[in-house]
Amino acid sequence: MSLDLRQHILRFGHNATAYQTLNAGFHHAWVGSAMIGYVRARARPGGSPVWVAAGAPIGPADELATAVAHVDAQARAGGGRAVWFGIEPGETHLFERHTGLVVGSHPTWNPCEWPDIVRTHASVRAQIQRARNKGVDVQEMPASVASSSPELRRCLAQWMDARGLPALRFLTDPLVLDALGDRRVFVARQVGEVVGYSLLAPVPARNGWMIEWIIQGTEAPNGTASCLLDTAFRALADDGFTWATLGLAALSSSAPASSTPPPRVVRALLAWTRAHARRFYNFEGLERFKAKFRPEAWEPIRLYVDEPTVSLSTLYALADAFAGERTPIELVSQALASAARTEARTLVHAAQARLSSMRGS
Repeated sequence: MSLDLRQHILRFGHNATAYQTLNAGFHHAWVGSAMIGYVRARARPGGSPVWVAAGAPIGPADELATAVAHVDAQARAGGGRAVWFGIEPGETHLFERHTGLVVGSHPTWNPCEWPDIVRTHASVRAQIQRARNKGVDVQEMPASVASSSPELRRCLAQWMDARGLPALRFLTDPLVLDALGDRRVFVARQVGEVVGYSLLAPVPARNGWMIEWIIQGTEAPNGTASCLLDTAFRALADDGFTWATLGLAALSSSAPASSTPPPRVVRALLAWTRAHARRFYNFEGLERFKAKFRPEAWEPIRLYVDEPTVSLSTLYALADAFAGERTPIELVSQALASAARTEARTLVHAAQARLSSMRGS
């Protein structure tokens, strides 16, 4: 069946990640009128193929369960399996025979209630005002203009350089300026210079949007992200949208425990990752950032497999999906090297500052 992917997503997209399945690197499988967006990964180097799906199938409600079963069977027939990642509460009934793992949660708001949040929470108000006092102004930019804006690309390059690692893929790919499509773009300027921007992806079936990215350049004043979010939420409210999310906070402390605990080794790995993997991904910091905007709810996000348990090989396949062209091992090695260089520079600067202070005294 040949269907227009974009129009299909704009009609049936319920999951916050639905629009991201149009990103580069995704494959699409059709089962009747249901579409599955997925990437190909491996459970180990040289191992069997794994289909890592972004959310549940997208399509008419009465066809989704059949689509899940069909994809599971097709993946097994090819010697691999399917991993369903990013499943939201309204989709869990499609996976009653699967094994699930809570991977985090995402915060949600009704944009129409946002002005009340700002009015009643001084900390939120102060962050917004801090940036505005420094001359930050946020305006929406047409996607057709944003896609070719050298200023936005410069800002993105600064943000990526500060992170010290190449961009991840799957659902964390920031390199979407060339294919914005139906996204909305809000741009922060200070004295006419772009210091940050946010990208919003539509979630049509929820009458909402996902704030997909908040990108800040090196010159962005404190509070720029808050200013971007404030302007975006108010624009969504003016346009009648009633749902928004800032996306997944992986390994969130706001998420409930999995109903079926994974093996002890998997639990230990996830706990260690949250506690010690900040040089790769600051799980706690991202959750705190999202929580400071006072979300109305946190929705648990799950992973499902048609197997008796969620294994280490499943987590490896998921890591492989996010790593893109590199293997997870290559990604971790690169992160360690980058972190070592950063720490070395910090030590050198600290030593130079101390030596300068001693000479001054």
